Amino acid sequence: WNQLFKLKDEFTSTPILLLTATCSEFMANQLIINLKCPNLNIIHSKHIHRPELNLQVYSKPIKKDKLLEAIFKIINEITSRRIIIYCAMPNECVNIVTALKEQYNLDLITAYHGKMSSNEQKKALTD
Repeated sequence: WNQLFKLKDEFTSTPILLLTATCSEFMANQLIINLKCPNLNIIHSKHIHRPELNLQVYSKPIKKDKLLEAIFKIINEITSRRIIIYCAMPNECVNIVTALKEQYNLDLITAYHGKMSSNEQKKALTD
């Protein structure tokens, strides 16, 4: 944990996602200090075992049409119907949400990113 700041120093423009099932609140606060990220979002759950969660990472196609095609294919194969797509940039998030709404015509699809107001973020999480 104490050396994670090296990742941030080495990869300055790369988003970092940290996942753990055992991080205490104290350690989470230490991460904020060690990573030198005062705006780090920490989501903490008391439920350690989450069998309903499945994390998959896919290579991102370079061309936008191929990216959307790959996303649509993955969505069509998922039966749980709950999906989070991580985008590195807020404008990419908005573009993908727009394409998803056009493809699937659902009001359940929403964006969530750091450039949204806190009210918009809260609405996205509760709708």
